[in-house]
Amino acid sequence: YDLLSVTGSSPTDILPQRIDNSAYYSHKWTIGESEITTDLAYAFGGTPGNFSTGSQKELGVFYHLHNLDLAVAVNHSTFMPVAPPSSGNYSNLDEKTLNANHFTVGGSYVIGPIQVALGYVLQQIDPANALNMPLGKYKHHMFLSNIVYTITPAFSMALSYYRHQLNAENTSAASIPRDGRADLFALLADYKFSQRTDVYAQYDYSHTGK
Repeated sequence: YDLLSVTGSSPTDILPQRIDNSAYYSHKWTIGESEITTDLAYAFGGTPGNFSTGSQKELGVFYHLHNLDLAVAVNHSTFMPVAPPSSGNYSNLDEKTLNANHFTVGGSYVIGPIQVALGYVLQQIDPANALNMPLGKYKHHMFLSNIVYTITPAFSMALSYYRHQLNAENTSAASIPRDGRADLFALLADYKFSQRTDVYAQYDYSHTGK
């Protein structure tokens, strides 16, 4: 049972979301006993009159060797958080566009019945001129760690820790979060009765602060 999911088989496993209207390319190299997979994706923008607004670019590199898995992925997105002008003039969309960058790195290692995983995620949003928008620069750091102990093929337990750190600059809207942090601990017990039946219990503890 993988709570962390910082390593996967494609960039969409660890990047922000599934993307429609995208071109996708994947290639796997085998070097000795190791495997390296590179995934590329480009999602076309869907805004009339502006090809780049709404587009996303992704790159993921994955490495596997015996019990070791490593992954790095980056994503660049442009989107418009305000409605297009009712007049139909799309010439100034770049002034209302937000640029979002998403970076993920993580790895896991298996030692007997124990799997240890670590990861880091950075999400950064920068307004391009931010015309009439209350959102300033925004950074969200997330540190992840996870230990899974497989007691039997059917029963396993996992202990996870997540650290969220938020930094927001020039933010004037009350509805948009400011600087702060949150710590989350999760303990999970999972039992698989069959391939279709899985029962688990989880306990969470969270703490917030500056």
